[in-house]
Amino acid sequence: MLQTTLTGAKSGVTMKVWVWTPPQYNDPAYAHSDFPVLFLYPGGDGATYNNWTDRSYGAQDVVSEGAKNGTVLPFVFVMPEMQVSKNVDTECTDLPGEPAVGTFLDTDLPTVVQHDFRVMPQGKGWGVAGASSGGYCAAAIALRHPGQYGAVVSIAGYFSMETTLPGRKDPAVEALYPTALAPHYTGDTAWLFVAGTDSSLDVKEAKAFAPLLPPPSTTQIYLQPGGQHLTTSFKAAMPQVFAFFSQRLAAPQKS
Repeated sequence: MLQTTLTGAKSGVTMKVWVWTPPQYNDPAYAHSDFPVLFLYPGGDGATYNNWTDRSYGAQDVVSEGAKNGTVLPFVFVMPEMQVSKNVDTECTDLPGEPAVGTFLDTDLPTVVQHDFRVMPQGKGWGVAGASSGGYCAAAIALRHPGQYGAVVSIAGYFSMETTLPGRKDPAVEALYPTALAPHYTGDTAWLFVAGTDSSLDVKEAKAFAPLLPPPSTTQIYLQPGGQHLTTSFKAAMPQVFAFFSQRLAAPQKS
């Protein structure tokens, strides 16, 4: 696990970023290979932390074990903060008068990752996922950049901005809500929506949003039996999440 504090060249925003590389990344057999990469967004506010990093979801264990036996691809994880502070909830979007967090996450961060790590080109080598508020961010970022991500996973996500900041009502911002962008999306992207059956709101959100995405994108909803809007349920869904990514994204390739 690597950690850095990054200042975005275009956004001017400074936030923490964590990167986890799978065991294969330092294996001499893969020394000249580029890896598929996942950008992962946490639940909660994501200010000063990203709970994909601390194994709350068990994602590293699923990938390490699965890549060893060939059932899961050896993904690189990129795990940024989502907010510059707990009181500035821009929901991974550029809001009027607020730090340009959207530009940091969807432009500055990918540029640095491509430069500093052996990752595959955008498209079928890139995925993005998030849980709860991170599910909103994953969807919003993917929709703003058709062609950048080959697969998206929203775990108990929502799709209309929930911040209390006044900028959310700006017409230009409302046009960036996932619900507004989805019908016009042109990307060829595989989408998975995870919702626990014991969280009726999450199920409702997934079932309402998925049909908004037009072809050539594909959508799939996984209703997790007994799942709730809880970290324990998100963790239990990880085998399905990484099976999905492994089936839709490309394996490491010689550079």
